[in-house]
Amino acid sequence: LPGGFPSKGPSQGKHKRTTKNSRGDHDFLREWREQCKDSESSLLFLTRANVQEGKSVNQLLMIPGETCDDFFSTDMESTILGGVVDGLHLFMLISMYPGKELRHQKSRNSLFGNYVESRTSCLNYLLSTHSNIVTFIRDWLIALTKCGRFDLNMNFLARDRQDKLVDLCNFVRDSFSD
Repeated sequence: LPGGFPSKGPSQGKHKRTTKNSRGDHDFLREWREQCKDSESSLLFLTRANVQEGKSVNQLLMIPGETCDDFFSTDMESTILGGVVDGLHLFMLISMYPGKELRHQKSRNSLFGNYVESRTSCLNYLLSTHSNIVTFIRDWLIALTKCGRFDLNMNFLARDRQDKLVDLCNFVRDSFSD
């Protein structure tokens, strides 16, 4: 990623699951359902950091392509797709309107204050440059299109989430055309 942001997790891409681990998939889905109740929690889940010795190493725990490969190569539930879209859309809005109170959302400071200080999230680093933000969103959008049954799940997204997905695509397109 631009700005020296590591694009691989702790294994630097050397470890690749060769067989599906249904227990691992189940654990991931359970964790998602427990933690991702709204767009804020979904965004924080997507941007979790690799923490070593209590300090974040500004390395994403979930690399978009690898996450989608490992857990969603055959299918991604439309509720999870919607949650990812909601989280990415919130991230885009926060980057476009830094420090502003978002309608029906918490402010950037109240949302990120505790997480940035505890270093459990890479949000502080991702928000440091526009290219980090755009690349993060772009990488997730590309990865989502490679998930099994992506086209089918798109049909099950609520209209507002479909609109958010269009907004995200336009944001990435416009950012790269500048």
